[in-house]
Order: sequence, then C-alpha cells, then structure tokens
Amino acid sequence: MNKFLNTVALICSVTFVPAQVNAADTVWNFNPYKSKLSLNNQGYGNELTTTQNKQTLNITAWSGTDYGAIAGSKISANEAGLLNYNKIQKGYSKDSHYIDNAYSNDMLLFSFDDSVSVSGLSLGYTHNDHDLSVAAFHSIPLLSGNTWANVASQAIFTKSFSNTEFSNSNTLSFSNVATEAKYWLIGAYNSNFGGNSIWSKENDYMKLLTLTTHYAPSASVPAPASAFLFALLGLVALRRRH
Repeated sequence: MNKFLNTVALICSVTFVPAQVNAADTVWNFNPYKSKLSLNNQGYGNELTTTQNKQTLNITAWSGTDYGAIAGSKISANEAGLLNYNKIQKGYSKDSHYIDNAYSNDMLLFSFDDSVSVSGLSLGYTHNDHDLSVAAFHSIPLLSGNTWANVASQAIFTKSFSNTEFSNSNTLSFSNVATEAKYWLIGAYNSNFGGNSIWSKENDYMKLLTLTTHYAPSASVPAPASAFLFALLGLVALRRRH
C-alpha cells in the first residue's frame, strides 16, 4: 500500500509542475527592405501592419493641428524607419516626414495583440535634438479631436527621455520600465508625458527604426493534468476499500 501511495505521489509531483511558458523578446524592424510592412492605404489616417513571432502589430500616426486638437497623420517607412507626415500647418508643410515636435507634437500609436512591455528602441535617423516621450494604455486611447493633455490623463504610464540617455548608436534601453500594455504611444518629446522643463521644444526630429518588446504569457495548469489527479485519487480510495 505504501509503495502504491509513493508511486501516486511521485506521478502527481511530476504532473503538476507548472509548465514553463517561454517569455519572448521581439525586435520589430521598420525598415521595409528588411521586414514585411503593409499599408492599408496611402492617405491620412492610414495604418501600417506587420507580424513577427505570431504577433501582429498595427501602427497609426497622430499629430497636433493648428486648432489644437489631435488628428490622424500619414504613416510610412523608409530604410531609416517609421515616418509621420503631418497635414499642412499654417499654410506650409513645415516638418516633412519626421516624427517631430515642430509646430505640433507627432506621436505613433502601437497596438499589439497582447500586453507587452517595451524594453528598447533605436532611431534610424535624427536631426537636431531627439528627446522622446512614451505612454502606455490598457485600452485604446481616444486621440482624434482630443488634446495631448487629455490623452496623457488616460495613460497608465508616461515618461520622457532626454537625447543624452541614448547610446552612441541612437539606441535607448527601457530596462527600468516594467509596465505591460496593449497600446503604446511613442513620439517626439511632449511635455504632457513628463520630462524636464528645461528641455528644448520644437527641435526634436527622428525616424524610429526598431522597437523591442517583451511578451510573457501567463502559465496555467492544463485541464488534463487536473483530470489525471482526480483519477489517481479515485484509485487510492478504491485501493483503501479493498
């Protein structure tokens, strides 16, 4: 009897060791010559989609306007990374295709299938300065017609990074950011998302080349293992009867 119970205990101990679900880092490369990037159209308010490691990422571009409200911009990409084309402001197309804060703040919204943490990024090209702001959201933020201050109030995390925090290769590590979210805003320095009041404004220009995310799915005990335990307990009870 003792031998049987010891065998049951051994089997249960093996069966109920939680399965190790592999956490994965994904490096999203936005160079269209190195990754498959799909645009749903070429107009303002368009969307760029890419897939890696069985995860899908949708990206849209946003910017402030002459009347203060946020509006959809046009997203695109070249060998230096993601671009943000604003609508004409004050009668001129002043800031071209950079993600910048000239005359208005440009930001990109990254929408993931699952909650991820952002662990780093790299810039493929910069001009002048390149201070940067980041925000995370559990649910998709209301952007169109809103203000950046109101958008920031919806966030579960906000932080701004000085250009001095980048490495010589224009790479930024977010090793101290543990937040997980499905929606992330990343763009040129925007004081609504934190930062230092002495940081310069209206001169941050960049193209976002890569984004590194970390996905750690939660582990759960498989249902078949639970059923197997009940079957073993039934055998124990039956053995005791006899």
